[in-house]
Amino acid sequence: MYSFKTILIIFLIAANALLGKAQQNTNYPSELKQLHENIWTDFLKGSSDNDNIKKISEQLNDQGAWPDIDYASKQRGNWHPAGHLSKLQTLAKAWQRPGSLYYHDAALLAKIHLALNYWLKNDFQCPNWWYPQIGVPVSLAPTMILLENELSKEQMALGIKILDRAKIGMTGQNKVWLSGNVILKSLLLRDIETIRKASASIQEELKVSLEEGIQPDGSFHQHGPQIQFGNYGLAYVGDMITWIKILRNTPFSFDESKMAILRNYLIEGQQWIVWKNQMDVSACGRQLFIDAQLNKARSLSGFLRQMETLDPAYAELYKKANQYESLKGEVVVKEKSEKTLPAESSVTINPRWILHDNTGYFFPEGGTLKLETATVTGSWNQVALMYKNESILASIFKLWFDHGTKPDNQKYAYCLVPAATKAILSQMEKSPSFTILKNDTTLQAVVTPDATLGGAIFYKAGKIKLLSSIEVDKPCIVMVEKEKGALKISLSDPTQKLDQIKLTLNGKYKTKDSGISLKTEKGKSMLVVSLPKGGEAGKTVFLNLDIL
Repeated sequence: MYSFKTILIIFLIAANALLGKAQQNTNYPSELKQLHENIWTDFLKGSSDNDNIKKISEQLNDQGAWPDIDYASKQRGNWHPAGHLSKLQTLAKAWQRPGSLYYHDAALLAKIHLALNYWLKNDFQCPNWWYPQIGVPVSLAPTMILLENELSKEQMALGIKILDRAKIGMTGQNKVWLSGNVILKSLLLRDIETIRKASASIQEELKVSLEEGIQPDGSFHQHGPQIQFGNYGLAYVGDMITWIKILRNTPFSFDESKMAILRNYLIEGQQWIVWKNQMDVSACGRQLFIDAQLNKARSLSGFLRQMETLDPAYAELYKKANQYESLKGEVVVKEKSEKTLPAESSVTINPRWILHDNTGYFFPEGGTLKLETATVTGSWNQVALMYKNESILASIFKLWFDHGTKPDNQKYAYCLVPAATKAILSQMEKSPSFTILKNDTTLQAVVTPDATLGGAIFYKAGKIKLLSSIEVDKPCIVMVEKEKGALKISLSDPTQKLDQIKLTLNGKYKTKDSGISLKTEKGKSMLVVSLPKGGEAGKTVFLNLDIL
């Protein structure tokens, strides 16, 4: 009679033997064994949805095709036949995943071969180059690696022929995709040197430059100077995380010091374009689909969680970056008194403040505003033709200043208040946290009541009493903060065209900051500040001045 402990040991040995059997045919050179193990682990992470596996396998017809897929499609985006490879990979993972109901199931394997042969025989190709070179190999290569022991020589040859369309080249995320495909194909071929080249190619793209990829300001460019946070830039994050993990502890591993580049891109770039679990619509690029903003925000959230273990010294930083709130709320308007608007409203108001969805809008000078909370009709077909021309309804909050049909020298002022409550907005109304010094076409400036912090936007050379009198010789943005015995100035040129700016301040100051020429005469200090150039153009310059 075996004890429970003995049975448990036998079970664990058997489970490990099965996993080993699944990875046999390991005639891999020593340089590739760890890489193969890492790839295998990555492909089989997670679990299989047995109900979905049953559904997918039962829907496959006798020819090896799925009836719901349009294999004749020549659509350049969202290419329908790609769904075949996605389903095939799902079945392959279920067949090879220990613990799956379909682990090494003979009937499922027969269907997998049927579906694989259908693709290999027809070799479907999209007119958009991306699918033959990137999209198809991305899906087919994992399936071939997982089924390597089960493939015939003919299947392997036909599969390699398809994978061979991916070549190392291009730039940015396209280069990362192509190089990753080359690694997977080369693993099947036991081609160590090509794996080495492809791995280096991926690592070359983990950089900050003015070329395609991560930019000095934390954004991501692809296809020229186009913001691609939610499209190429998001795929870039996922792939870099994947390849850092897969290549670790192999002869092809990343230079770990490069982790700082990926970290900074996430913290200084990606995290700022997600708000309340929605990626900003302007960051989604051409991938503006139904629920795209929500799904992309979720993907980024998942990547941040992975970085907690991949880059553990900065785990708390990633956790903080991943804290987004999603709140809904009523609309409260304060004119002479507070009132809560009905769900369907259209009003003209002169408010002191408005509270909606945990965001406050404070109007220090009032103004005529139009506010609508109504159900509107739209259609995704107007955004992307792949959607049916069906109407959908949504509740929308709209708020705007109404200057009339022929405004003349009109102006407005408002303050956005995040994490607002009625109590916070009421306090701002009684005791505003800022005073408007000027608000016209030449200069906008505000200062705190205690005159310790102020900011100004100069649209042309000008002068204003901002804490101390400050004068600039060119358009710029300035923020000034006064501390005990010191003045801190933040200065930037949003046009990214200027080489330097001259500031003149009342009073005498000294500084140890580099890149600044300071001269004092007749009770004034003249500073000539050199501005960042190239990819750093537009970046804020910080000045630390000691009061004499």
